[in-house]
Amino acid sequence: MIPVAAHAERVLLDTSALVSFAQARQLFYLVQYLGQRGSVALDVQVEIERHQVGRFSDLKTLAMLRWPPGGPLALPADLLVDARDLRRLHRQPGEHPDANAGEIATVLLAARLGALAVLDDRLGRRLARFRGLRSTRCTCWTSRRTACTRRTCGTC
Repeated sequence: MIPVAAHAERVLLDTSALVSFAQARQLFYLVQYLGQRGSVALDVQVEIERHQVGRFSDLKTLAMLRWPPGGPLALPADLLVDARDLRRLHRQPGEHPDANAGEIATVLLAARLGALAVLDDRLGRRLARFRGLRSTRCTCWTSRRTACTRRTCGTC
């Protein structure tokens, strides 16, 4: 799984990380591994619901497993303006107004909660690094069924 997550009290995942696990048909194992420690931001949950209707129907597994426990986490009121400003700052011409909402919310919440953030997108990783946040981009892992093949993060 995600080696550094084994020692984290709370792990926040971005949509891209969950999509990677869905594409590998390993969401069940991820949920089992993270259990109560895993969470997503409300913006990520919205993205998951949008993606599970189309190309990534395996994301429906999360709802069937009633994960994350306790439901998605909303950004506290004092972080909403920061999130909006970051979305505006990083929006490319022609992008949807909510583009990057999941990455931004994940970073802001993880920083507030002292959680580990699992981010695959460049913007999320840059924001995490800028804020001094513990994060990993590793969505590859070793398990009984799947061997790590990407070796992109140095923790596999």
